[in-house]
Amino acid sequence: MLARAVEEYVRVEARFIAPASMVRCSWMSIHIEPEEKVKRNTPLHLFFRNLHYSKKAIVHQIGRRRGVCMRILVIEDEAAIAAFIKDGLIKAGYAVDLAEDGDEALYRASIASYDVILLDIMLPDVDGLTVCAQLRRNGVPTPILMLTARDEIEDRVAGLDSGADDYLVKPFAFAELLARIRALLRREPVVKGRMLQVADLMLDSVTHEVYRGGQRVALTSKEYSILEFLMRHPNQTVLRSAIAEHVWNSDFDNLTNLIDVHISALRRKLDDAHQTKLLHTIRGVGYRLGVTTT
Repeated sequence: MLARAVEEYVRVEARFIAPASMVRCSWMSIHIEPEEKVKRNTPLHLFFRNLHYSKKAIVHQIGRRRGVCMRILVIEDEAAIAAFIKDGLIKAGYAVDLAEDGDEALYRASIASYDVILLDIMLPDVDGLTVCAQLRRNGVPTPILMLTARDEIEDRVAGLDSGADDYLVKPFAFAELLARIRALLRREPVVKGRMLQVADLMLDSVTHEVYRGGQRVALTSKEYSILEFLMRHPNQTVLRSAIAEHVWNSDFDNLTNLIDVHISALRRKLDDAHQTKLLHTIRGVGYRLGVTTT
C-alpha cells in the first residue's frame, strides 16, 4: 500500500517514476540505494535532495497549508529575503514554492505549472538572466518578474531582453510587488480579467464575490480558490492533479479525497437550486465547468 502511495506521489510531484531498483518501501520508511548510484544533477537526484531524502531511509510526512489559488515560484538565494517574500505572498492568498539556485529553478519549472515566476538576478550558480533565457528556450510561457538591486537602464534592458515580462528594483514596497503580480496575471486576454463569467455564474477576482443567477453565493476560501481556477479554464476538463498543483502548495497529498469533498460542496452551492448544471465530473479524469459536459 505504501509503495503504491509513494509511486503516485512521485508521479504527481515529479512527473517520473523512480526506478524500482532504487526505491524499496516498507512500513513508515522509504529506502534508497547509496547516493553514488544516483547520478548527480539528474531529475532523480534533485528530487531526492529537494525532499530531504537521506542515503538510507526517511519517514515521509506531508504537511498541509492554507488553500490558495494562483501558484508562484520564487527564485531567491538569500534565505531571509525569500522567507519575507514567501510569507507576504501566502498572506496575500498565493501558493508559493521556493528555489535557491538556477538548477533548482529550472527543475521546478520543468515539473510544475506556475502562474508567475519571481526571479532574482544575482544567483550563486547561474545568474537570473541565463535562467530566464533558458526558461524561454524550454518553452515556459509563465510571466517572469525580475527582482534585483541593479537599477541601471542597461540592466533593465538586459533583463527584459532575456525574456522577463517585468522588472522590479530592490528595495521595493510589498504593495507594489503585489500590484505587479496582479498586472501580470491580467495579461492573458479575457480569462485573466477581474470579472470571470460562465453562463450566469459570475466571479469577481478582486472582491472574491461569487454570484449565480444574480444571487450571491457564500464560499469558503478553499471553495473559492477551486472555483476561480475552474473558471479560468471554462469548458475544459481540468485534471485533479492540476487542481492540486494550483490550489494547494507543492506538499499537498494528492491521495486524499479533499478535492472531491470541496467539489461536492461547490456543486451543492452552485447547482442544486438551478435547473442548468454547471459543475460536471468527468469520471476518472477530473472536472469541467460549463453548461454541458461535451
